Order: sequence, then structure tokens, then C-alpha cells
Amino acid sequence: MHHHFPTKATLASAVVRRYGDRFLASVAPRPDETGEEAISAYRSAFRKALERDGRMCLCGVLGAEAGVLTPEVVEEIRSFFRRCIDDLTQRIGGPEAKAQACHVMATLEGGMMLARVYQDIGAFDQAVISLT
Repeated sequence: MHHHFPTKATLASAVVRRYGDRFLASVAPRPDETGEEAISAYRSAFRKALERDGRMCLCGVLGAEAGVLTPEVVEEIRSFFRRCIDDLTQRIGGPEAKAQACHVMATLEGGMMLARVYQDIGAFDQAVISLT
């Protein structure tokens, strides 16, 4: 293990990168999709994670602790959010697309947190109901 990952930070960075790659593959664009369908794909992916094992988004959890993590781990977390926001921005389109993409990601992450705190997936559903 130490041969491939000489430090814990290197290992953590690789895990975050792999998580991001897998997440983005799970929400890959479909031909001729609308912005609304792209948002729905993200909402469904987040909800499925809660349904499957009740866990929050790895990058959301780690992002909350970014102030105490190594720079290389923080950069991978930042990259995850940048990639998601850029992907959504492109798929939503229009002059307010980036603001909407940021709103979508913040709402999804917050909804996961509420579901976890309340131990109720219905809290997630209530939090994200306004996403179009």
C-alpha cells in the first residue's frame, strides 16, 4: 500500500478523485437532454446514495472539514465541485446557468445533510423539491 500511496494524503486524494470520476460517470449527459433532465440526474444520483446506504456525498463531508485537510486533498475536493458545477452549467445553458448550477449543488449537499441529521430521506426530498 505504501508503495502506491506513500502518505495518507496521497491515498485520500486518490479516493476523492475516484469518487468524483464515478459520480460524474453516473450522471453523464444523455443525447438531447434538457437542463431540467440534467438537474434531475444529479438529484437522482444523490438520492440513490442516501437510499443505498444513508451516506452523504464524500466531497460534501470532506469539504466541510477543508480547513484541516492537506492542500492536495482540498484540491481534489475543489476539483469535484468545479467539475460538477462546470458540467451542470454547460448542460443547463443560458446566462444564469452557473448560478443555477451552484444552487443545485448547494441544495443537494444541504439536503443530504438534513436527511442524515433527521435520519429521514423525506428531509432530502423536501429540501430539493424546488430544483427544476
